[in-house]
Amino acid sequence: MIRFLFTIFLCGLLFFAGGCWDILLIEDLAMVIAIGFDVDPENPDLMVVTMTSPTLSEEKKEPMATVTVKAESIDQALHNVQRQSEDILVLGQTNVLVFCEEFARSGRLSEVMSQLSQLRDINANAKVVVVKGATAQNVLQLSSPVEPRAAVYLVDLLERNHFTGMINQATVSEYWRKHYTLGIDPVVALIDITGHEDEKEGFRVAGAGLFNSAGKMTGTLTDEEVISYNIITGDAPRRRFITKVKISGHKRNVSGLIERSKVKIKTKIKDKPSIDVRMELIVDGLDADWDANVLDPKVTDKLAKLLAKDFQGNIQELFEKSQKVQADFAGLGRHVRVQHSEWFNGKDWAEEYKDADISVSVKVTVRRIGTMVKPES
Repeated sequence: MIRFLFTIFLCGLLFFAGGCWDILLIEDLAMVIAIGFDVDPENPDLMVVTMTSPTLSEEKKEPMATVTVKAESIDQALHNVQRQSEDILVLGQTNVLVFCEEFARSGRLSEVMSQLSQLRDINANAKVVVVKGATAQNVLQLSSPVEPRAAVYLVDLLERNHFTGMINQATVSEYWRKHYTLGIDPVVALIDITGHEDEKEGFRVAGAGLFNSAGKMTGTLTDEEVISYNIITGDAPRRRFITKVKISGHKRNVSGLIERSKVKIKTKIKDKPSIDVRMELIVDGLDADWDANVLDPKVTDKLAKLLAKDFQGNIQELFEKSQKVQADFAGLGRHVRVQHSEWFNGKDWAEEYKDADISVSVKVTVRRIGTMVKPES
């Protein structure tokens, strides 16, 4: 009797057991790995949105499926793409967002990023990049001989260049964090398309874009300026530099690796903010085009002083450039906000930053010299 009742009990549990009633096969999903945003030349109220996803069916000849639609918002774009897709859209695997330069300078990039923050399945680690002189649609339709999937190739390119210190860490979460934090503004990686006029099939890192507090891209950084940016912010795993310093009356190539850095920022308020940026850098593996004795302490000291002067000048110029475009890339406003909260409240920091007095001092310690090469006369 007990065995019979136990059997009835187990059978009854089957009615309450959960099952995969809403299972979705991967073949039925359109896993969007890249989204591009362009300005619609015919209607300023619309944007051109391009989404790419891998074709998982063996019957498909192309490795990627690309759909381009026009829409007023992200939600409308998703609806329009879904109408053209036989599979269910999934955004959790989106690895890169590409914006054309006109879109970024208009401020609409920030609007899109705000709308994306409302989506539950958006990938917060997706890369954010702005393309110069081309459309995002062109970028996502390129087919490189190295990697036919443009989105995959672009993500790999950004990750490698970030590791080597050529670009900053530009992700969705980093953009949100800086845009919504008082006293610091976002910086986004820039790329451009490479190749001949008729055979453009690749892209390269082309610096970085500076955004102001209103979400508009107002300026750009060159490759050399990105190195200075990474030195200030520490926003790169490896910070290798190449520069020229004047030695014995001639400009000589000097390169090395910034092993450690320490930044101290002190602020004062007089008629306007006064910000003192003091940096201590430890350089390792220094190489120079100079015929000198690497064991001589005077040589090491001289190189350290020359590098300190060079870094100081470059960083000072970078701050002055950012002030002109009102983009506080280093977050100096956060220090002012903490140290002078009563003064900061109610102020328009973008305007205050433009007129602030910023002074930079740099101390360099050369830990080890790599090679000294006698320059050709």
